[in-house]
Amino acid sequence: MFQSIDKQSITSILFIFKRLNEEIMKNVLVTFEVDPKNLEYTLELVTEFAVSIKELNPGLVFYKSFTTAAKPTRFVHLLSFNTEEDYVNYRKNVKTKKYTVKLHALSKVLPVFTELNEVASVEIENNT
Repeated sequence: MFQSIDKQSITSILFIFKRLNEEIMKNVLVTFEVDPKNLEYTLELVTEFAVSIKELNPGLVFYKSFTTAAKPTRFVHLLSFNTEEDYVNYRKNVKTKKYTVKLHALSKVLPVFTELNEVASVEIENNT
């Protein structure tokens, strides 16, 4: 049996749905290239940071770091955050700032930050 819902409850539910839809994930692509003599140290730095990044940034949903196959000194980082605010908090984090300063010092040119809008996504579970 259905229960009737008052107008105030409907308004509240609609507000919540609207609010949920407004909080779109923040996705960022970071690209940079390091001098070959700095490659090993950069790999260590990135790996060390990756181990602690989720603990430091609870709003982080996804972080992956890659080097290109053709040129291993070129790095690509993909980051996704629950909200814009989570991304801002990540950027303000002291450890993130120190990490970024180190990467800038190792880079041939300053890293390029590109904000991404998600078009489609598929998550595939491994059933083996």
